Amino acid sequence: MVILNFHGIGPITRDIDAGEKDCWINLRFLEEILDYVAPRKDIKLTVDDGNESDVTFLLPALKERNLKCTFFLCSDRTDKPTFLDKDQILEIRSAGMSIGNHGKYHKSWKGLTGESLLEEILESKESLELLIADSITAAACPFGGYDRFSLKQLKKLEYDKVYTSDAGRCSPSDWLTRRNTIRRSMSIGDVKSIINRKPSVIQEVKMRTKTLIKRLR
Repeated sequence: MVILNFHGIGPITRDIDAGEKDCWINLRFLEEILDYVAPRKDIKLTVDDGNESDVTFLLPALKERNLKCTFFLCSDRTDKPTFLDKDQILEIRSAGMSIGNHGKYHKSWKGLTGESLLEEILESKESLELLIADSITAAACPFGGYDRFSLKQLKKLEYDKVYTSDAGRCSPSDWLTRRNTIRRSMSIGDVKSIINRKPSVIQEVKMRTKTLIKRLR
């Protein structure tokens, strides 16, 4: 299975750094990707950050193609300019999409401890659960940042899955799950290559070793 992860769609609506800018793609590129993956059963879609473009551009495109997506939200961004408000989050939920936790303040979870980590992985989870009146069982690490301590705490909180930004293929049974970030610097050919590329045994061992090292930090 391959997971494609989006961020912002369409015009950039606030000041952002160059790294985040590369994660915003135009609507035409989004539609090309969705048209390609729509017939496939081995692709999963996620989107991070809770940008307003999730409901302006992404949600209609998903509904048009009868596709599902998990929306990972930061609780402190709710109702703030350029981000989703409560009604839009409920609209996403009522459309049959899943909601996951992406932290409270969009901090990297690598190196966080104590109250700072609990704000990100517990307080945000509880706030979002109260809003959607349902359990949240999936989390996505902001900036792809995680370490041994944060993963241990996520396990304690009984998250079913934790999604990273580690590229590559994954298994539905993986708890720590790789995703492939879609960037504006990519082409549709690049995306097709990500989806269809089968890593060699050596490449797979290297990727798993890299993930293991990150888990043990």
